[in-house]
Amino acid sequence: MGSLTIAAAKLGVSQPALSRTIRGLEGKLRVTLFRRTGRGVATTDAGEIVLKHSQRILAGLADLETDLDALYRNGGRGEVRVLLPLNVGRLLEPFIIQKLAATHPGVSLRVLERANDEITERLLSGDADCALFYETPNHGPVLRDVVAEEVFLVIGLPKLIGRKTVPMSWSEVAALPLILPSRQRPIRKFIEQHAAAQGIRLNVVQERETGHGMLSCVINGEGASIMTYAYIMGDLLKSRLSMRPVGAPPLSRRIAIAVRDKSLSNSARATAAALREVAIEQSPMLHWSRPGQLDEMRRRSAP
Repeated sequence: MGSLTIAAAKLGVSQPALSRTIRGLEGKLRVTLFRRTGRGVATTDAGEIVLKHSQRILAGLADLETDLDALYRNGGRGEVRVLLPLNVGRLLEPFIIQKLAATHPGVSLRVLERANDEITERLLSGDADCALFYETPNHGPVLRDVVAEEVFLVIGLPKLIGRKTVPMSWSEVAALPLILPSRQRPIRKFIEQHAAAQGIRLNVVQERETGHGMLSCVINGEGASIMTYAYIMGDLLKSRLSMRPVGAPPLSRRIAIAVRDKSLSNSARATAAALREVAIEQSPMLHWSRPGQLDEMRRRSAP
């Protein structure tokens, strides 16, 4: 037995509002839930049955919330925007989606492929939550974690660069007719700066703005190029080409996972962690080296 007035106060509603709710439920179920007594109200037999089922429903809802919390407690939910470099993005995206679907199904992933020189700028402006990018001197104040290192290759027909897989010296590279991006492209500046540090002036005979354009010229025998394995991976004609690392130790660049700041959502943290795992797991496919491996080679080769 009890009082509707006290029950209404505990629920934070008025007594008339609670009475209307009870009458509505009784009308829907076509039963009487309460009977009046001298000391208030008491449940009828039908009311006891409704109470028993209601308790089971509420317990089921509590279990549902517990299960959902367990499912998402490590990753959260919502959309996460990820920036990936061109060429590498198309190779890694399926693995990232697969990993997140298995471990954090509540995360909706939006992958954006951009030129490497755009990535940190877009990350800092809030266009994405995390990114994979190639480190440059102007990478900006982003929080980053180096996960791999990528070697540059001289790519050309065997009759031009030979079939050997041993590194090609900078003096050998200087003798080749090269097909590279235009001078304003960061990757061209990167290659020429390292060549100049070795006292080498490169013989650039053609400029092409895309990896596909450079590769087409190389396959046609118009010259050699300097690029990374990601540019040619998946190309059906790559079997016709030779690939040799540039320099000894080889010319390379570092690959990092970057986030905008420390105040990430659980979803973004889970995505950044998945991105890191995928980058490491797929390093053999992309011919990436572990961080520091090439530094060891440089120390051993130093005079």
